[in-house]
Amino acid sequence: MNPERLVRQHAADVFHLCLGMVRDRHLAEDLAQDAFVRAFAALPQLQGPPRPWLLQIARNRCLDHLRREQRGPWSDAPEIVQDGPVDDSPLSADLLADRPRLARALSGLPEQERAIVVLRFVHGFEYTEIAETFGIRPGAARMRVSRALARLREELQPRVALRAARAAAPAAAPSSPFGVAECSAAPAPPPSFAQVLSDELRAPAALVQRLLGLSRPGGGA
Repeated sequence: MNPERLVRQHAADVFHLCLGMVRDRHLAEDLAQDAFVRAFAALPQLQGPPRPWLLQIARNRCLDHLRREQRGPWSDAPEIVQDGPVDDSPLSADLLADRPRLARALSGLPEQERAIVVLRFVHGFEYTEIAETFGIRPGAARMRVSRALARLREELQPRVALRAARAAAPAAAPSSPFGVAECSAAPAPPPSFAQVLSDELRAPAALVQRLLGLSRPGGGA
């Protein structure tokens, strides 16, 4: 894989991981850029899929910074016990239909919870891996995922109920001027929760442009 392609495919992943760990956008951009510069230098030795390798570089870079600052990714965030069953299932297709509303709901999540949801559903991290990344227990990682999903469902559910009520209202069937039923193409399958997250959570444009410049010959990588 060439450096430019690495940036275009994984800049958002790295940025949101860094943002979730350090909780500061400007610092997250700096750490993400540093992770990519290190990755560019080591790219000729890469064997295997680039995404986990690159995320590991970014994670280690963030942990190095946090150690120097003498704090953990979530060391100042108390664990909150959640009452009732823990529901960590991905959002259903009906909740994903209103993309602008979903984007607003995602932006309303704390950076840590948004990052943990991305790692779980986009990158397929196990809870033990998430726990190691953020310095918490696996049970707490699952609880945080559940709590983030509950917030998203709470935000999206009223609009889904309204759409369902409108869809249930009787409507006159359109008549065909030719007196025959018109054929329509089969609807495309709805996108998965992972696909929607990947589409909505992009890296800052200025960061991507800097990384693309660094990825090219003579760019300073």
